Amino acid sequence: MSRRTLDLRRGTMAVKNLIRFPVLTVQSPTDPRESRGSAAAGPEDCHALNVTLQTKDMHKILGDWVLVWSVTDHDQGNAVALNITSSHVEFRLNDDNKTVTFTERTKFTHQTCVTYIINLTMPTDPLDSTLISFTGAMEKDGLLEVYNDTETVNVFETVGPDCLSMVWKDSEGRFLHNYRREGHHRDVENLKADHSDHYKQAACLGFPANAKPFSYDGAAGHFLSGFSSHRL
Repeated sequence: MSRRTLDLRRGTMAVKNLIRFPVLTVQSPTDPRESRGSAAAGPEDCHALNVTLQTKDMHKILGDWVLVWSVTDHDQGNAVALNITSSHVEFRLNDDNKTVTFTERTKFTHQTCVTYIINLTMPTDPLDSTLISFTGAMEKDGLLEVYNDTETVNVFETVGPDCLSMVWKDSEGRFLHNYRREGHHRDVENLKADHSDHYKQAACLGFPANAKPFSYDGAAGHFLSGFSSHRL
């Protein structure tokens, strides 16, 4: 995201083009599975892929997740994602039952570790399930600083309880993230079978057809010991 991207660039001059993204590898454009999946989605495809999660079901996002497929709609996001090796996120309901703490832990190719801790308001309007950030912090190489960029999050219905799909939006653009629940993310062949639906969903949500998606490479979920346990 915008502030996060700038923070990473300032803090790691030796590592070019870093961004908040997950454990990913670029799929070859000649891979026939990717070619089929990137076909334009029709209205009949979008019916089940762009339905937002109802406010009453927001508890489904809670828990630990590994990001397995992601795409963005702006060039900066596409350009800086190449150095990510792994990412893990948590959603925890706070004691007030009105807010959640989102924690994202990301590791980069040069062993740089970055953690974002962001508080989000839980929606109360039955017709609007948008989550909105209101406070946050970023930790990098043991140093903690305030993160005050405002972001909105829209969560979408998925095929099962172990899948999570959401669009994060900030001042620079949007990020479509698809996650699997921790422990249900290691079957790479099974994840590849979902790529077609991910492409269709991205098209339904207006992401560029020429955007380069990144997909989970099977190595996430084994790096969390490198992070501290700061909380807001």
